[in-house]
Amino acid sequence: MAEELKSGVILNEGEELVMEIEAEMWADDSNKIVGKINKFISALLGTHIKGFVVITNQRIIEVEDQISWYVFHTARRIRYVIPSSIMSVTYSKEPTLCCFCSKYELSYRGLTSGKTIRLQSYSDEDAQKIVDVFYKLIVSKQ
Repeated sequence: MAEELKSGVILNEGEELVMEIEAEMWADDSNKIVGKINKFISALLGTHIKGFVVITNQRIIEVEDQISWYVFHTARRIRYVIPSSIMSVTYSKEPTLCCFCSKYELSYRGLTSGKTIRLQSYSDEDAQKIVDVFYKLIVSKQ
């Protein structure tokens, strides 16, 4: 029987979960100032994007669920990322408004597109492990 994950993804027969990452999907904007303004206005209106990046031994899946007016599930987007198309994977640690706290962002760039996501509740070790998992999957699929 197929296993269903927190993200709602159902694994195929013979597919093994490597990592399921819960992430904030707002950081995707190439202009960070525009992205922050967009996030602020959306928060006032009650819009939130809950996301996951699911890494299996066969594929990488991005799942985005949009919540509007604080409670209504209004959209869902699922995107398969071809591991062999990814050219770089990085993580960064940046300070937040509270200078004692840091946020982690995971970025992966490919031939035609890229994605930056904010990781929730991660440390340097956790972020490095995620980059290592991506790297191993990318190298194994080339």
